[in-house]
Amino acid sequence: MNEHDKGNLQFLLSLRTEQEWEDWYNAVGEDDHAYAMEILRAARAETTMQLLELQDEAANEDLSLAKSVLRRYTLKTKGLRNGYFKKEHRR
Repeated sequence: MNEHDKGNLQFLLSLRTEQEWEDWYNAVGEDDHAYAMEILRAARAETTMQLLELQDEAANEDLSLAKSVLRRYTLKTKGLRNGYFKKEHRR
């Protein structure tokens, strides 16, 4: 999206009331309606991509501090695999 498109997008986003939208809609033609939909869709796609990037960054965040804190509250139990039972009870 170029600067001209961004300016037009800002204009569309500035329309707040139903009356403002109706006035704009009636003042322009079908080509402008189609163009408006095109830049609104492009803006939605850009916003979605930015959101996915933020989510990806959060997913890759270093969690070592959180894990070390949670380790204090994790139950440390031993079962068959950890040696609490005699060999004859192991599989």
